[in-house]
Amino acid sequence: MLIVYIIAFAYTLLLILVLGSSAYNLLRTGVPFVPSPVKELAFVYAELGLNSADVLIDLGSGDGRVCFGFERATAGRAVGVELARWGYYWSRLRAKARGSRAQFLRKNFFNQSWAEATVIYSYTLPQVMAQIGAKARSECRGGTKLISRDFEIPGWQPVLAIPAKRGHTFYIYQI
Repeated sequence: MLIVYIIAFAYTLLLILVLGSSAYNLLRTGVPFVPSPVKELAFVYAELGLNSADVLIDLGSGDGRVCFGFERATAGRAVGVELARWGYYWSRLRAKARGSRAQFLRKNFFNQSWAEATVIYSYTLPQVMAQIGAKARSECRGGTKLISRDFEIPGWQPVLAIPAKRGHTFYIYQI
């Protein structure tokens, strides 16, 4: 019976740490963790003809699911950039367990170069989309695709808008 209490205590402690870290990062960055649907993204990758030659940078990669899904769907290289400690360490742990080649960086994605990307994925908030557009325009090569879930980049015209479940939309931009 003691082992049950120890396990319950460990899970409770882990939950407190994850929620505390999430709340801290929400206050720090203004962007909450909201998971992206991997199956819907696999459809988007296929629609865009992405393949093993592509390099994805996931802005605010959370638990790494977008990177793992991209790797599985395209065999391309994925880089997740996450500021939250829990997301960064959880992603790295999951990558090791899966034998994934995905790379995870613990930093502010605005302080990371995007030059190597052929695909940028963003599911952030409307208030940072203009900054994302400006950074993409200044650092990314011509032809780089920018996928944004739900939020448009002000002043940019999407080349494609792919409807998703529950009223969501993937906006596709090209540099």
